[in-house]
Amino acid sequence: MELNKILNTRPSSPYWTPPPLHVHVLAERESARVVSWEFGIDSAEAKITKINKVVAITDGHTVSKVTLFEELRHKLEEKNYIIKNYYLKGDTPPLHIMVSKKTNFFKSSPVELTCEGLPEAAKALLFPSSKVVKLMEWKGVGGLLTVEGQVIQVSNVKKIRSGSGDVPLRQITLKQGDVQAHVSLWREATTETPELGANVQISHLRGSKDQLQSTGHTTIESETLWTQDG
Repeated sequence: MELNKILNTRPSSPYWTPPPLHVHVLAERESARVVSWEFGIDSAEAKITKINKVVAITDGHTVSKVTLFEELRHKLEEKNYIIKNYYLKGDTPPLHIMVSKKTNFFKSSPVELTCEGLPEAAKALLFPSSKVVKLMEWKGVGGLLTVEGQVIQVSNVKKIRSGSGDVPLRQITLKQGDVQAHVSLWREATTETPELGANVQISHLRGSKDQLQSTGHTTIESETLWTQDG
């Protein structure tokens, strides 16, 4: 079965087992993930950090990504594989491929890369771009966003209960001209504390109803750094 069909077909029953995948690993990157935090009065420090691997795979037509948690990160390299006993996650298509200790990885014959642009698609998945927008425009733009502004409010770090344990949240307010926007910085994004009054650039944000939310790709840079880079 083609990868695209697997990702876009809802399982017919809870007992449905997805078919084996014959894929080529196009690209990979490391992804540090804090799984346990130490909370202070106004801070949060990483207590336990896992170094995972994210890979972009293809069946020659479609590109998707798979996260290999630290204990499985050695299972896939930039080669060809048959993958069995994986599972799919998600409420609506496209679904996400998930692997576990029960997943089997077998080196295989080469996958025929028939479509153009597969390496570029893999890079876009693993290293997504972030569009620079003005604060007054972000509500009308989808995808990952980068905004710039002056920090006019910084909250203390809050401890928020999530399904994977307590995680840190810091909320800041940016001002650009007469426009203000609220930004919620989660998890790793809280380890950098923007100074009150500083001009900053914050990348890879997602818009929600009335504020911007950090993602795993978010970076925060001061005006000095991002003007030098530009």
